[in-house]
Parts: sequence; C-alpha cells; structure tokens
Amino acid sequence: MTQTAVVSGPEQDPILIVDDIPSLRAIYQAYLGDAGFHSITARSAREAREKFRESEARVVLLDMFLPDSDGLELMREFIALRPATAVVMVTADRSIERAVAAIRAGAQDFLVKPVTSDRLVAAIRNARAAVLAADPSNRPEEDMPVGELIAFSPLMRELGTRLRMAAASSAPVYIWGEASTGKHLCAQMIHDLSDRAAGPFIVLDGTALTAEEFAPALLGRSLQDARRSTMPWGGAAAQARGGTLFLSNIHTLPPEAHGLLAHFLSQAVPQWTDPRLLPPDMRVRVICSATTPPLDANHLGALAPAMLSATISLRMPALRERREDIVPLAETLLARFSTQAGRPIGRLTPATAAILRALDWPGNVRQMTEVLRGIAEAHPGQPVTPDMLPADLHPHAERSPPGTADLSVFAGMPLARVERLLIEASLRRHDGYVPDVARELGLSPSTVYRKISQWRAGED
Repeated sequence: MTQTAVVSGPEQDPILIVDDIPSLRAIYQAYLGDAGFHSITARSAREAREKFRESEARVVLLDMFLPDSDGLELMREFIALRPATAVVMVTADRSIERAVAAIRAGAQDFLVKPVTSDRLVAAIRNARAAVLAADPSNRPEEDMPVGELIAFSPLMRELGTRLRMAAASSAPVYIWGEASTGKHLCAQMIHDLSDRAAGPFIVLDGTALTAEEFAPALLGRSLQDARRSTMPWGGAAAQARGGTLFLSNIHTLPPEAHGLLAHFLSQAVPQWTDPRLLPPDMRVRVICSATTPPLDANHLGALAPAMLSATISLRMPALRERREDIVPLAETLLARFSTQAGRPIGRLTPATAAILRALDWPGNVRQMTEVLRGIAEAHPGQPVTPDMLPADLHPHAERSPPGTADLSVFAGMPLARVERLLIEASLRRHDGYVPDVARELGLSPSTVYRKISQWRAGED
C-alpha cells in the first residue's frame, strides 16, 4: 500500500492543476495526492482564472497549450494577480526554445510529457520551497544570509529572496558583480540550500587558465578532443556529478576557450529541462560567475546560446550600494578574526563606524576583510578607533603624487620577483581579468598568460 505523507502548515494551500485532458488531470492529482499534496483542477483558462482567484493556491501546474489561451499568457496573469506564485509549465513540445520562453517569462520549472511521478513531485516541492522562501513570514531568522551576505539593505534582502528561488530551481545560474562582492559565497549558498546539498560542490576558477589548460581542467581531455567529443565527461564536470559545478571568473578565460565553454553548456544546460537525458547521480547543476553582466558583448560568444537564454541572473551589489550592511559586516568580520585567534573581540567606535559607512570600498568585501584582519591582529580586544585605520582609508587622506611612492620595499629583491609581485597585485585589482591587467602594465595578454603559466609550473 502506498504511504501518503501528511502535509501540514502552509503546504495545505492547494496546488492548482490546469490541463484540458481529463486523464492527465487525474494522473497528476493522484501523483501529488500520494506525496501528500492537496490539489484542485481546472480544464480551461477560464476555469483556471476563477479557481485561482477563489483559492489560496500559490503553486500552479500549468499546461503550455490550452483550448482558450496560451499557457505563457495565463501564467503572466497569475503572477500579476499574486506575485509570490510559482508556476511549473508542462508541454509535449521538447524544444529548448519553449523551456527558455517559459523560464524567462517567470516559470519556476518546465516539464516535458510524459511526466513521471518522481519528476512531478520534485518540481512541485521545489516550487513550494521557492514560494515559502519568498515570504519573509515563513523564513526563520537563522536562514537569512550570513557572513559576507549579511542582509540589512533592501538590495541584499531582495538578493536573499532571489537566491533561495534559484536554489529551489535546477536552472543554471549566472552571478555577476564587481570583484570581491561575494559571488563565490553566493554560489555556495545556492548549492547548500538546494536538493543537491549532499552532493559535491566543485569549483573551477577561470583565473589564469589558458585555453589548453581549461579543457583538461573542465572535461579531463585535450582542447582538440573536447571540441569533438560528447559525454561522459572527465575533469571538474565529472567530479560535480550529482552536485554543483561552479565556474568562477569565466570573464578571465581567453577567447580560445569560449567555444569550449559554449560546447559544454550546450550539453549541460538541457539536463534541467529533460531529466531523462541523464540519471540523477550524473546530472550537473552549473553556476557561473563574472564581473560583467550576462549580455556583455565581451563574452557573449562564451555563453550563447544555452547559458544566456536559460540562465537565472543574480547581481551581487557593491558595498557602496548597500551601506546599511557595512557596519554589521565589519563587526561580523572583527568577531570572526578575533574568535579564530582566540582573542577578545574589539568593537567599532561610533566615529570609526561613521568612517567605514562613508567609504566607497572599491575593493569591496576583500578590501574590508584585509583592513579588519590587520586591525584585529594588531589591536586585539581594543575599541577600533579611527587612528587604527590605514591612512589611505580616511575620506580626506592626502594621496602621494605620482613618482613619490616608497620603493624601499623592493630593495635587494630580484627583478623577476618584483615583476611577479606587480602582476599579482594587478590580477587582484582586476579580479584576475588578464586583458585589463595587460592594459594596466603595458604588456600583451599572451605575455601575462605565459608568465602565470611559468609560475604555476614552477610551483608544481
């Protein structure tokens, strides 16, 4: 006998099933009933509108094509009436274009007929989780973003909601924003909040990878072989099976690697639209990060068409855009460094807090982290006063004119070492984007790539 789960609390809200075929409505209702969900059905767009208004339904299973309406148009009506609505689209059309259109229009997920019980229930559970996550009254305080994703500002509160919506979906994610805004942590949180949390979280950082190095790192084979072959994958893609593959800093990849990335995504992205392509323990959820928006022409060729058309885009705001978070973040970092060192925790004085809040923080979280780590180590347990801040942080600090910097630190140092320090500092400033580093230092990108490769070879 089938064991029916007892669903309580907010999940007592009915699931609205909209399909014009009676047998399919009955099958879907039986699948969801066995999983403990209460559902109501509608056979047309007109009936669906009535039942949506009359009920408290916040999750809708909607057929793409109805006799009296297009499913996408009906979905937009539902979301306009009740914004916190998650819609799972169903269709017999297997084309990726339909899936893309549905997701871009606001669908939570996309199912292709015939729909299995496991796939349907998983999609509805994810949709329900997304609805609950979007409602602050249903979100416990301990589930709010922590650490670098402290959320007191409106921008970060909105990001927290969208992050949980992304975690409840299987679609690929593109996280973008200035250097050191917390993109890596955002990707990790999406993984940890998803149904893949028990699986691996594999990071492949595009920084300083040549096209020849990217192919074996991603797929476990040479660039030439990777372009010709299909799955099964090796490399990081294989390690991430059943979990998440985080492709970090893809904007730093050389142009020669863009075609391979697009080739890989064209295979990986359709897995979330048609689960029959691979068994669950073989599927890979892809998250990418960069400093530029997804439609930026600089790497359009790297992502189009699969990633750009089907992606969930999350923008990480800079610290200067969320000043409400600056002081709480600074206090969190001070407490973390002090606790790690087993020392008393220092506190910000009001004057110091005002300075930190007024700064633009061009280096974002990384810059603040370095500043406060140094203070915590040099002044353990003491109130953090303005004089403890680096001189160049003060809003009206005088800048040294060009050519007057103190170069004594390089005295007696081999020229090759000085060159490496300068290039590495520039890489940090530009979040590993080699073309910008090359322009700043007056070098060709190929020279920078070659030097990085030589340094890595010497460390192996």
